[in-house]
Parts: sequence; C-alpha cells; structure tokens
Amino acid sequence: MKKQILNFGKALNKAEQKEIIGGWIPDLSQICGYYVFNSIESQCLGLSLVYKPLWNPSNNTCSVLGGGTNCVEM
Repeated sequence: MKKQILNFGKALNKAEQKEIIGGWIPDLSQICGYYVFNSIESQCLGLSLVYKPLWNPSNNTCSVLGGGTNCVEM
C-alpha cells in the first residue's frame, strides 16, 4: 500500500501535479464572477489586487473575482 501511494505522483503529469499542490492558476481574465481554486498562500496573495484575492488557510484555497469582459449581468 505504501509503495502504491509513493508511486502515485509518478502517474500524474507535471500540470496535474501542479494543480493538486497549488501551482496552477486559471486564466482570470476569462472568468466571470468569483472563482475558488486550490493554492498556496504566497501564490494567492501574490495575485493582482484587481482580482481581490482572499486566502483561506483552513482548506488551502484562494477566492478571486474574475476579470472576464464577456460577462452577462444577472
């Protein structure tokens, strides 16, 4: 069992590994409204203040306000 867990990381490509540990940031210019993604604190708080980044340490997520230009008002 331990060996399977240790080898799990080898089954993922680099992009998938980064997404899990907080290395991947979505294209915020294409997102309308608030968006939450897995992150690390420095990555989240390093985003431009335009996106209003909010770090949640209890579950290692970052909440941002996307800057999409084709948003539909509700």
